[in-house]
Amino acid sequence: MDEEDKERAEPLLAIIAMNRLDPVDAKKTSECFVSPGYVRAADLDVLLPVEQPPSRICTITTLAPKRAAAFKEWAAALLASAPLGATLRELGELLARRDHLMTFAQFEAVIIEAADGAKNGVRLDGVANFCFVENHKKRVSLMSAVCATERWFIDMHRFEYDFAWPPDRRLLVPNLSTIKLRL
Repeated sequence: MDEEDKERAEPLLAIIAMNRLDPVDAKKTSECFVSPGYVRAADLDVLLPVEQPPSRICTITTLAPKRAAAFKEWAAALLASAPLGATLRELGELLARRDHLMTFAQFEAVIIEAADGAKNGVRLDGVANFCFVENHKKRVSLMSAVCATERWFIDMHRFEYDFAWPPDRRLLVPNLSTIKLRL
């Protein structure tokens, strides 16, 4: 087995933290991340559903990739039982069915907790924190929050984006059964 095969055989994601998130009330997307200190991408209100639904209490697991990987690889690692060669649509549907998508309002709540000093694994040093969300087309996208120079930059990314993100990023996932996760 060569070095690349050994690297691929190792689990992709490592658990950094697991924290309880209290219920988050329904909220308009346009009302998320609007306090001073947040810089939102201009098109978020168009790319996300108008209303963010309420959410129940859950556990948010903060994960860190152990090697550079694309979003699709992160999803496949979370969905250990996903069929080999699953399409992006299939992976997205499985993420949604297993309740691994966050609402934009939940993502905001976790970022606020981190900014207030919670030890939830969120990076506060200019490195991106991601989560899977449902976009306006009822498909999966990813949100990112990057804290740089005391400001948070909030953006959205396409699930199919094939860039291999460096391993220092964070992925926030609700309702993750670590027993089923290949770590």
